Amino acid sequence: MEATLLLGLDHLPLDERQRARARALARDPAVQALAASPRSGQPGGQAGEPAGASGARTPTQEARSWSKSRVPSLAAALAYAIVYADQVPLTQAEVAATYRVSVAALRGRFTALRTRRLVRPRGASMSP
Repeated sequence: MEATLLLGLDHLPLDERQRARARALARDPAVQALAASPRSGQPGGQAGEPAGASGARTPTQEARSWSKSRVPSLAAALAYAIVYADQVPLTQAEVAATYRVSVAALRGRFTALRTRRLVRPRGASMSP
């Protein structure tokens, strides 16, 4: 995943410190678990779909294929996490385009990162 992350980071206006933080976040065990876990927690192809219902593919093949397709969107979410935290003037669409993923995919992975409290904006106050 780190190689995919680095390819996209090269095309974003981030400094070396921000790139290092993105790489460190990618190595976080919670992020690694997010990259490895299947979308629905089931070996089937879609959420709620029973195992084997996605055709002739075995659950192991399905998990491998799904994991490979998830890496670019997770890398985009990690890059956007740095953009978000440092308030870099880039949109989700601009970051998603860099990684060639949909904005919805980036948004979904970014939400998962925020849910796990791996992303917080710098200097954000908690008052209403």
